[in-house]
Formats: sequence, structure tokens, C-alpha cells
Amino acid sequence: MNRKHPIISRRLQVLVQECGEDLTCELLRIFLTDYPAWIDRLSVDVNQDDRIGLHFKADQMKSGAANLGAVELAHLLETLENAPKETPQHELKNLIEQINVEYEKSGLWVQAFLQEELHDPNTYLDRPSGQFHN
Repeated sequence: MNRKHPIISRRLQVLVQECGEDLTCELLRIFLTDYPAWIDRLSVDVNQDDRIGLHFKADQMKSGAANLGAVELAHLLETLENAPKETPQHELKNLIEQINVEYEKSGLWVQAFLQEELHDPNTYLDRPSGQFHN
């Protein structure tokens, strides 16, 4: 796999220019550390047939993914968000599996961006949330 995804890389460069390195790194830290748990919560919502919770979580995650340029992931989350009530659970579970696979790919590209484009990326990822200051 190519270490750079052109859309993600370009979007993250724009974020660094517009928002600064600290805020961009905080967004990337959230994406890399919090999204796996959020994907697990999507599965819980499917298992509990909580379509409202599923809708709102997918919407929040979609926005974050789109902001980082992970358009394939955002598209899958939008599909989940807009799934009709009568969509069978097994189809929703399959969609969440696709979301998980796409998240893993996007995560690799985000990590590559951190390593190649930002100075000392571990400084940002090792700090707790809200601790990104010059």
C-alpha cells in the first residue's frame, strides 16, 4: 500500500496551514485513539437495535472522518447513518465491518502523515487530550 493517500495527505496539509499543527495533531490523536472504541459502540447499538444511537454516532464519526479527508470512511458512515429502519441487523453488522476495515486503512495513512510531515509526531500522540500547546 502507498504510504500516502493523496486526499488525506492534502486535507491534513490544509488543516495544518489553517488550524496549526497543535490542533491538527489533536484531531489526529482523537481519530487514532478514540475511533476504535466508537466503532465498537456502533456494534453495540446494532446488537441492541438502538437505531437512534447508531444514527447519531455514525453522524459524529462521519464528520470527523470527512474533516480529515478519509472520504471512503465518511461515505460508509453516511451509509450507516442513513440506513432505513428495516435494514436487517446482519447487513448493518457487515457495514460496520467495512467501516472497521476502512478505518484501519485510513489510520495507516494518518500515521504516515504524522511520521512524514510533522516534526516529532510522538510528542503529540503521547500527550493526553487538550495538552497540545507550543
